[in-house]
Amino acid sequence: MIQFGSANLLVEGAGGQAQEYDLEALQERLHSAFQLHGIHEDWLAENLVLSMEEKIRGSNSSGRRLQEEELEQMLLNVLLATGYAEVANEYLRLSQRELLVRPEGMRSWSLADLQAMLGASLPIAGAQVSSLAQECLKALQKLGFDQVSDTFVRELAVHLLHFRAQGAMRTAERPAERKTQFIGAEAWQRLAGPRASELIERRILQPMPLSDIFPTARLQFCLRELARWQGGWSAELNLLPALPELALEILTLLDDMRGYIRENWPRISEPGTHLILPGFREFFRKELPGLKRKQREAFEAQVKLELQRLTREKAEYELMLSFR
Repeated sequence: MIQFGSANLLVEGAGGQAQEYDLEALQERLHSAFQLHGIHEDWLAENLVLSMEEKIRGSNSSGRRLQEEELEQMLLNVLLATGYAEVANEYLRLSQRELLVRPEGMRSWSLADLQAMLGASLPIAGAQVSSLAQECLKALQKLGFDQVSDTFVRELAVHLLHFRAQGAMRTAERPAERKTQFIGAEAWQRLAGPRASELIERRILQPMPLSDIFPTARLQFCLRELARWQGGWSAELNLLPALPELALEILTLLDDMRGYIRENWPRISEPGTHLILPGFREFFRKELPGLKRKQREAFEAQVKLELQRLTREKAEYELMLSFR
């Protein structure tokens, strides 16, 4: 199961105060909601929670705090638009909340209106919002619809976003009846190069399952597994020199994952990309017994800065980086 990082994920509570958003609690409720309706794939709930985390991190980076109610509505939008209405209702029951549905009227839509609504109601990044809004506007014009509801636009957007190159064979299937997962984590090992494949086998790099609910290239980099593999390896002496080669493998693998998404979901020209370091803080607190506390903290900060320089600053696309 994925280790989520809620630290520094700030949202605005019901009273207007800033608070950390509890991703673990969200994952537990969502997992239970899927289980109660016979859907037992753990990755599906985890994928949705990661989408929510990425939306919060993106808003925090831009200096904005999403309201907790906005996030609940966003999650429901995704579940409803992808055919999981029964899961949405179960999630609300487990959360002891009422359905967050506001009265909606029919209205006309400009490109700016579509961008604002999709950006606020779906867990997608800015570049995707812009291109998706243009697709929606073209579709509405082609259909001859002058006025439609917010719900119609959201479902249209999800349908357009998740169109796949081989999707014609599956058009008759209802969303809840089709197999949502498209490629499992283990399949990436066959697509990776020799060095990356070895790192995956050692669980140092762990590509995450790719779902057709907002396909995103996500990769975990585990320092603890790297230390275990190296045996007598001294982190304070060997980690920094090893990072350039590892970072190159990380960026190459993420590029391959992004290419796979673009090939199979042709409307997603700029797939989201997320590099996650699980157990990062714990590694520097517990795996470096020879260092004093201030030395561990200084080393942790140095490694973090170097990883940012070697990955996010060198990537030719927007790369989200999470230290947990």
